[in-house]
Amino acid sequence: MTDAREQRTRRNAPQLPDCIHGRPRQPGRPIEITPEIVTAVAERIASGNWFETAARLAGVPPRTASRWLGRGLAAFKQLGRARRGDAPPADEAATLCLAFWLAVRTAEAKREDAHVQNITRCAMGSPRRTITTERTLLDGTRECTVVVEEERAPIWTASAWMLERTSFRRWGRKEAREFSGPGGSGIPLAMVREILTEDATDSAASRSAAT
Repeated sequence: MTDAREQRTRRNAPQLPDCIHGRPRQPGRPIEITPEIVTAVAERIASGNWFETAARLAGVPPRTASRWLGRGLAAFKQLGRARRGDAPPADEAATLCLAFWLAVRTAEAKREDAHVQNITRCAMGSPRRTITTERTLLDGTRECTVVVEEERAPIWTASAWMLERTSFRRWGRKEAREFSGPGGSGIPLAMVREILTEDATDSAASRSAAT
């Protein structure tokens, strides 16, 4: 009687994953790179997303996408050797990884260019203009739309921001600082160098975060 009850209990018990019982979980099938994934990730990056976010939105783990990037870079270097006759041509998977690497690099350039153009438009301003568009409806009549864009004055801070980051030596902010010990006495030169190094590191990190 007891044995029959234990058997029913075991049959009705929920099936837990193998890893709960101490047995290794069988890994799933790895994701294979496809032209559709290459296009999806590149489009997300060009629209403003970071690489990791674009990979997740395309259904690819960031570590897998990073591995594809590394393989694409290796294929790019191998392509140069193959042209010189020093290496055999890459296989199909490596060719797709190369296309992925190139697409990501191009998408990052497009994303940067979009932001640069936006800053430039704000810095230069724009005159008042009228935009007229026409279209033909299904019944054959023509519809005209007129949009008036008001004048936008130039924003000098946008120009200053761009110059500080693209030509820092010429246009970057230079701050003069004086260091002294207690009571105006001198301080060791090594300490001054340490302070200046920390300031330069913080400044570079701030510029990187801003861009």
